[in-house]
Amino acid sequence: RICPPRPGLRVLEPGCGSAKFSIGYALRGAHVEALDIDQGVLKYAAALWAKALLARPGKYELDLILGNLFDLERMFPDALYDFVFNEGISHHFPRTDWRRQESINQMVKVTKPGGMGCVMVSNAHCPEMMEYARTISHTYLKMPPKQEPFHGDELCDSLTQAGLIDIKIVPVGGLWARAMLIAGWGTRAPLG
Repeated sequence: RICPPRPGLRVLEPGCGSAKFSIGYALRGAHVEALDIDQGVLKYAAALWAKALLARPGKYELDLILGNLFDLERMFPDALYDFVFNEGISHHFPRTDWRRQESINQMVKVTKPGGMGCVMVSNAHCPEMMEYARTISHTYLKMPPKQEPFHGDELCDSLTQAGLIDIKIVPVGGLWARAMLIAGWGTRAPLG
């Protein structure tokens, strides 16, 4: 609902994992590039994509790319996307870690002016997510040992600092206190 898929839409999903969202966009006509640092999850994503193509044959555009979220600006210097999003990257880094903000900055840098950027992160108001962050410690081997879920105002500030305007923050699937995730999105401000 944040950015409905449509033919010709240019989409980038850094930190795509299984690429389930990217697959959905590609099957609806968008040109999608999905990037992850983990070769294993990209193999899994490729297998899901192959199953999707068997179930719904056609000509679709989905590129699965091995790469680092922190290299987006270098990897895609001229690629100005209509929609750049990820689910669950920034909260893997503690508030004192420069990568928490830089993960959002990199996404916005490859979003075209007037395009949309969206980040879904764990919700600090959800007791279950806080417990998860304390006990599980990290999801992937490459992630730091301490994770910190976001409060809505912090996510809004991070998106603003990265260069988005008209920002909205909402719980994903429920009331604030019970939603495991929050989503924040906005439009990239004009350059200059």
